[in-house]
Parts: sequence; structure tokens; C-alpha cells
Amino acid sequence: MEIEPLDGTWQRVPRLDAVAAVARLAELTGVRLAIEGPCGGGEVGAAYVRWPEGRRSVLTSGSPGSVELVADYHPDNLLVHNGHIAAVVDWDGAGRGDRHFDLVTLRFDLSRRAPELTGWLDGLLRDAIPAGRLRAYWAHMSLRLVDWSIRHHGPAAVDDWLSIAETGIRTSG
Repeated sequence: MEIEPLDGTWQRVPRLDAVAAVARLAELTGVRLAIEGPCGGGEVGAAYVRWPEGRRSVLTSGSPGSVELVADYHPDNLLVHNGHIAAVVDWDGAGRGDRHFDLVTLRFDLSRRAPELTGWLDGLLRDAIPAGRLRAYWAHMSLRLVDWSIRHHGPAAVDDWLSIAETGIRTSG
């Protein structure tokens, strides 16, 4: 695995103009988010926003040229306009890393939401991610979603995620 050197070439996180970003999202998608304020910890590039139905998310401006992971990449966290992704929301767990990890996250979600799309995405993942790394990503998502289900859902959800986890483990080597 290649690791990016810490040589001072990373760009600073741009300051977020939350008012302009929320206005642009409303213009593109019709969704009006309420700004609650900047995220704690001195994050200049992120603000808490609230959806019309009350769900809280983190809005960021992103970093041009960097690779940022959402870590919760699925259709409920995408704003779509004219068939194209206009914005990605809910960046609470975001960080720097391999962009393919978000596709593994999406793959888990599609297993339940749109299983007919998983074959195509599986092929893309096998072609794009070395087998050992794909197994590690798959194991991470398996543990994460089974743990989440144990803590927040019932036995049926736990069984569903275990079944999905086992399928990926068998096919990833």
C-alpha cells in the first residue's frame, strides 16, 4: 500500500461559506437545509446542518485535489439534481484515504436496497482494488454494520448483514 508522504504539500482545508453552500444546494435540489453552526474542534471546512425532517448532518466544502472519504456513502446521503449527484452530505466520519472504500460502503448498502446493481459494482471493485485490500475493506464494513445492527436493530437486521458479509468474504478470496 502506498502512503502519501507528509512533505507539506497537502492543501489547507478551504473555509466553508455555509450560507452560500446551503443556498446553492437549495437552488440545485430544492432541499433547504438549516445551518446550526460550525463543527467543533476548529474545523473551518465543516458546519452542522439540519434537514427539513430533522436529521442532522455535516456539510463540507471539500478540499480540491485531496481524496476525502465520506465513510457513509449511500443514496440517503446524496443530493441528486437532473440525474447527477449535486452534493454529498453527512460527513461526520469523513477523512483522507482510499476513495474505493466509499464504493465498498455503497456496495453493502446496495445489497439490501438494489441487489440487481451489486454484480456490476462487484466487478468494478475487483478490477480497482487489490484483493488483500478489498478483503480488509469488506471485513471492516462487515464488522461495522453487524455491530451497528446489534446495537440499534433486531436479530433480523443482524442476520441480513451477516449474510451479506459472508457473501463478500467468500467471493473476495
